[in-house]
Amino acid sequence: MSPQPIVEIDEGAAEPAFSHSASGIPSRLAYSRTELDTNIWTKKGPLEAPLRIIASTRTDTNPQFSPNGKKIAFTSNRSGSSELWSCTVDGANPAPLTSMKADLLNAPRWSPDGELIAFSAMVDRNRDIYTISADGSGLRRMTSERSEEGRPNWSRDGRWIYFYSNRTGRQQIFKVPSKGGPAVQVTVGGGHESFESPDGKTLYYINYDSMEAGGKGLWSRPTTGETKAEIEQPVPELTGLSESFWAVIDRGIAFVEFDPLPPGRINPFDTYNVFPPTAAQIKLFDFASRRIINIGKIEARLFRFTPGFSVTPDGRSILWSQIDRYESDLMLIENFR
Repeated sequence: MSPQPIVEIDEGAAEPAFSHSASGIPSRLAYSRTELDTNIWTKKGPLEAPLRIIASTRTDTNPQFSPNGKKIAFTSNRSGSSELWSCTVDGANPAPLTSMKADLLNAPRWSPDGELIAFSAMVDRNRDIYTISADGSGLRRMTSERSEEGRPNWSRDGRWIYFYSNRTGRQQIFKVPSKGGPAVQVTVGGGHESFESPDGKTLYYINYDSMEAGGKGLWSRPTTGETKAEIEQPVPELTGLSESFWAVIDRGIAFVEFDPLPPGRINPFDTYNVFPPTAAQIKLFDFASRRIINIGKIEARLFRFTPGFSVTPDGRSILWSQIDRYESDLMLIENFR
C-alpha cells in the first residue's frame, strides 16, 4: 500500500508523535508545524537602506542578477511547489518559468549572454542539472545519472556548465558542454560550488573535504590542464569561506562572513543558523591587493545553506534572501484514526 497524506494535517508538519488508547490503537497525534517566510531584498551601496523587492507569504529565495543587471531569477513555492521564476530588477512582473513540481529546485545561474538559466532540480528522487530559456521555453535535462548533481554555474565563454556530482562516491566538480554531451571531471580533491574568474582562467570552488582547509574553504585550479591533485590549491586568505553566500565579481570575491557554527550545529533550521546573533558582514577579497576589506553588512536573519546572495559584476548592487517570519507551533489531533 502506498503512503497516503493525512488530510487534517497542515503544510509544514513534522516530528509526529502518537499516544495510544487501552486497546493499543493510536488515539492522539501531536506534531510540530513550522511556517517559514523568506523574501528577497536588495541594497545599492553601503549607505543605501535595504529594500524588499520580491515577497510573498511563502518561500522566495535563490536570487540571481542577470548578466546585464536588468532581471532577476529566483525560486519560489508561492504556486504550491518550488519553481523557477523571473522578474525585472525592481521586482516587478514576476512570472514562473517552470512547472516541474519538483521535490527540490534551486541554484539558478544565468548564461553569460542572458539567454539561458541553469538550475538544479530533484525529480523522482533524482537530482540533476537542467537549463531553460529566459522566456521559460526549451527545458532541457543536462545530466541523467542516478547520482546527485547540483550547484551549476557557467564558464565565462558559455561553452560549459560546472556542477558538483557524487557519482564517484565523493563530491567533485564536473562540467558538461552547454549544448549537451558527456560530463568531464574537473577536480579530484573534492568540490561543491564553483565560479570562474573574470578572465576565465581560474576556477574557484568550495571544498569541504580538505583537512588543510579545516573541512571547508575556497580552493582554485586552472580551467585548463590535467585533472590532478597537484594543481588544486587552497586560497589561504579564504579557508573559512562557506557555501551559498559568495560571488566572483570583476574586482574580486564578495562574500558574507558568518560567525563560526558551534560543534554539532548543522541543521539549517537550527536557531543559531536561522537567526545569526549579530549582523552578517559583507566583505571583498580584492584580487589586486589580496586583501580582505569590509564593504557593508546585512542586518537580517539569513537562511544560511540555501543559495541566497548575488552581486552585480561592478559590485554596486547586491541581492539576498532573508527570513522575515519563522514560527513553530505544537499541534494536536484528538481521536486520531
